[in-house]
Amino acid sequence: MRDINWAALKPSFGHCVYRLRKLSEPNSLPYRPYCSGCWADMTLGQVADLGRAELLRHDGMGEGTIAILEQVMELAAAGHSLTRPRPVRAD
Repeated sequence: MRDINWAALKPSFGHCVYRLRKLSEPNSLPYRPYCSGCWADMTLGQVADLGRAELLRHDGMGEGTIAILEQVMELAAAGHSLTRPRPVRAD
Protein backbone atom coordinates (compact mmCIF):
# COMPACT_ATOMS: atom_id res chain seq x y z
CA MET A 1 0.00 0.00 0.00
CA ARG A 2 2.89 2.36 0.70
CA ASP A 3 3.92 2.27 -2.98
CA ILE A 4 0.61 3.57 -4.32
CA ASN A 5 0.90 7.08 -5.73
CA TRP A 6 -2.04 8.62 -3.88
CA ALA A 7 -1.21 12.14 -5.13
CA ALA A 8 -1.78 11.00 -8.71
CA LEU A 9 -5.16 9.55 -7.75
CA LYS A 10 -6.39 12.68 -5.93
CA PRO A 11 -7.58 14.56 -9.06
CA SER A 12 -9.81 11.60 -9.96
CA PHE A 13 -11.10 10.68 -6.52
CA GLY A 14 -10.90 13.83 -4.39
CA HIS A 15 -10.11 14.33 -0.72
CA CYS A 16 -11.05 10.76 0.33
CA VAL A 17 -7.69 9.70 -1.10
CA TYR A 18 -6.02 11.58 1.78
CA ARG A 19 -7.61 9.22 4.30
CA LEU A 20 -6.42 6.17 2.35
CA ARG A 21 -2.93 7.64 2.02
CA LYS A 22 -2.75 8.26 5.76
CA LEU A 23 -3.53 4.62 6.50
CA SER A 24 -1.08 3.42 3.83
CA GLU A 25 2.05 5.44 4.50
CA PRO A 26 4.41 4.47 7.31
CA ASN A 27 5.00 6.93 10.10
CA SER A 28 7.32 7.21 13.05
CA LEU A 29 4.61 6.62 15.65
CA PRO A 30 4.30 3.24 17.37
CA TYR A 31 1.98 0.86 15.54
CA ARG A 32 -1.66 1.18 16.54
CA PRO A 33 -4.36 -0.89 14.86
CA TYR A 34 -6.90 1.08 12.83
CA CYS A 35 -4.75 4.25 12.88
CA SER A 36 -2.40 6.06 10.55
CA GLY A 37 0.21 3.81 8.96
CA CYS A 38 -1.46 0.51 9.85
CA TRP A 39 -1.65 -0.58 6.18
CA ALA A 40 1.96 0.32 5.34
CA ASP A 41 3.15 -3.30 5.25
CA MET A 42 0.03 -4.69 3.58
CA THR A 43 -0.73 -5.25 -0.08
CA LEU A 44 -3.87 -3.96 -1.78
CA GLY A 45 -5.17 -7.55 -1.81
CA GLN A 46 -4.65 -7.92 1.93
CA VAL A 47 -6.58 -4.72 2.56
CA ALA A 48 -9.36 -5.99 0.28
CA ASP A 49 -9.53 -9.21 2.29
CA LEU A 50 -10.26 -7.28 5.49
CA GLY A 51 -13.90 -6.92 4.53
CA ARG A 52 -16.29 -3.97 4.81
CA ALA A 53 -17.01 -4.23 8.55
CA GLU A 54 -13.32 -4.34 9.43
CA LEU A 55 -12.49 -1.46 7.05
CA LEU A 56 -15.11 0.74 8.72
CA ARG A 57 -13.22 0.41 12.03
CA HIS A 58 -10.22 2.32 10.59
CA ASP A 59 -9.72 6.06 11.14
CA GLY A 60 -11.53 8.16 8.54
CA MET A 61 -13.18 5.24 6.78
CA GLY A 62 -16.78 5.62 5.78
CA GLU A 63 -18.94 4.38 2.94
CA GLY A 64 -17.55 7.01 0.54
CA THR A 65 -13.94 6.15 1.32
CA ILE A 66 -14.65 2.43 0.92
CA ALA A 67 -16.23 3.16 -2.48
CA ILE A 68 -13.03 4.97 -3.52
CA LEU A 69 -10.92 2.07 -2.25
CA GLU A 70 -13.04 -0.34 -4.31
CA GLN A 71 -12.49 1.82 -7.42
CA VAL A 72 -8.72 1.82 -6.76
CA MET A 73 -8.86 -1.99 -6.51
CA GLU A 74 -10.75 -2.16 -9.81
CA LEU A 75 -8.08 0.00 -11.48
CA ALA A 76 -5.37 -2.30 -10.16
CA ALA A 77 -7.28 -5.38 -11.34
CA ALA A 78 -7.62 -3.81 -14.79
CA GLY A 79 -3.83 -3.52 -14.96
CA HIS A 80 -3.39 0.21 -14.36
CA SER A 81 -0.13 1.13 -12.66
CA LEU A 82 -0.87 2.82 -9.34
CA THR A 83 2.65 2.95 -7.99
CA ARG A 84 5.16 5.75 -7.87
CA PRO A 85 7.82 5.53 -10.54
CA ARG A 86 11.08 4.18 -9.15
CA PRO A 87 14.10 6.47 -9.54
CA VAL A 88 16.61 5.21 -12.08
CA ARG A 89 20.14 4.94 -10.78
CA ALA A 90 22.83 6.29 -13.04
CA ASP A 91 25.74 3.89 -12.69
